[in-house]
Amino acid sequence: MTSYIKILLLLILMLLITGCVFLNNKKLTLDNELKNDNKSEEDRVFLLDTGTNYKSYKNTDNILKYTFMAGDTLWDLSEKYYGHATDWRKITFSDGSVIENHYQIRIGAKINVPDYKWELKNLKDGYYIQNDVVHFNDIDYFDDYNEDRVLKSANANKIDVLDYGYAKDNNNLYYRGNIIDSISVDLESIEALNELYIKDKNNVYCKKYMDTFADQMSLLKGADAKDFVVIAVNSYPSRYARDNNNVYQSCEKISSEDNDIYSFYKDREIKDENFKYTFSVDSGRRIPNNADVGSYEFLGYQYSKDKNHVYHNNRIMSDKPESAKYLGGNYVTDGEHVYIMGFPTEKLDINSFEYLKYEFAKDKNGVYRNSTLILGASPDTIKIINKYYVMDDKNLYFVNYDNKNFAFDNLDYDTFVILATRFVKDKSHVYYQGSIIPEADVGSFECLGEWYQKDKNFVYFQGEIIEEADADSFLLINGYFGKDKHHSYFLGEPSIK
Repeated sequence: MTSYIKILLLLILMLLITGCVFLNNKKLTLDNELKNDNKSEEDRVFLLDTGTNYKSYKNTDNILKYTFMAGDTLWDLSEKYYGHATDWRKITFSDGSVIENHYQIRIGAKINVPDYKWELKNLKDGYYIQNDVVHFNDIDYFDDYNEDRVLKSANANKIDVLDYGYAKDNNNLYYRGNIIDSISVDLESIEALNELYIKDKNNVYCKKYMDTFADQMSLLKGADAKDFVVIAVNSYPSRYARDNNNVYQSCEKISSEDNDIYSFYKDREIKDENFKYTFSVDSGRRIPNNADVGSYEFLGYQYSKDKNHVYHNNRIMSDKPESAKYLGGNYVTDGEHVYIMGFPTEKLDINSFEYLKYEFAKDKNGVYRNSTLILGASPDTIKIINKYYVMDDKNLYFVNYDNKNFAFDNLDYDTFVILATRFVKDKSHVYYQGSIIPEADVGSFECLGEWYQKDKNFVYFQGEIIEEADADSFLLINGYFGKDKHHSYFLGEPSIK
């Protein structure tokens, strides 16, 4: 009897263990299924690694392999790489043979520049160190302007890049590569709040918006450095700031008698003590002149209403406020139509309309961005990845800033990742705006910001190979501007300067 009971208890224990294992396995399987089903669309995005930009390169073999370009001369190359034009005889052909005279050189010829030290250390925001000399690359993205400045007095071992174009070393404070000598600051405690306001442990300093190089930066008299914060508004950079006692605009203290501005900004609440900004709820939205103040209310984005009308940017948009509803993004409805940017559209079905995000929406008939149909996209399975990419159960779609869109017909759906705004890769190919880049090496391809890319073989600008660039030594410095051991590049074009 005792043996029988022991066997029975053992069987029960085994069943319980088996059951627990089965239930646990089933739970794990179910959890995995849920994880797969609820996989975030953002998992598809391979975010740009900003650290990619801030790397260093050192020419270890002390030999520069160079391709002779139009406009080059051996004198200029010698001046550029050795510091003296008279050392041009050191330069040889790529096979080591001596160049007897300048007339032997043809465009495209391969040459060697021996005994050449070249080291580049990228910092951030346009500051970099080349051969122990600090530089600042200044870019105007609107005018395609580019200037490279040498900070002759800067200490390369002590340079510290702050934010918003400011930097310091053990002797000076710099803005966009220029020494700020109009003020005396405590370099140990100095910090940049935005482009216009900086402070140290004792004082606050301010520059006017049009003071391009901070030549006239001055002490903001009366400002309390301890409690001083910049007020974030819709305009950039913000000209508004405050401390516990005063409100400031463009380096001037605002009088409390100016009630419209003073009262609005004086009581702005600091939302995050660890962040340098204090956010305003809005930037002083004005009520339309013809609105009923008692019933006026803000709906969302640029939409508002009172008991009589619906408004878009203070313009009467509809006379059906009782059924007005903000849908999200640029979309609102008055019960009869869906409006985009304040204008009604007949394209969208109001009964099945659903706002998604990033200005994407859907109804029973399709998927849209700002009323433009995304051809082929299924409203039943659509997922929004970011403001440029959406996917359904069959395809990935790219939607440009002007709402033009297309599907990736040959993409491997299971392995694709998004590298940058216009770049995608899967297990076999790299794509630029949906087209395969045939030369790209999938394994080593990376995006250096939005404009430059490189792999183990080539450097690219917007998907096009830069023939003159050296992939091993190329570093992105500042948006449109990059450097390798051969050249500087602006908008993908090499410079012989």
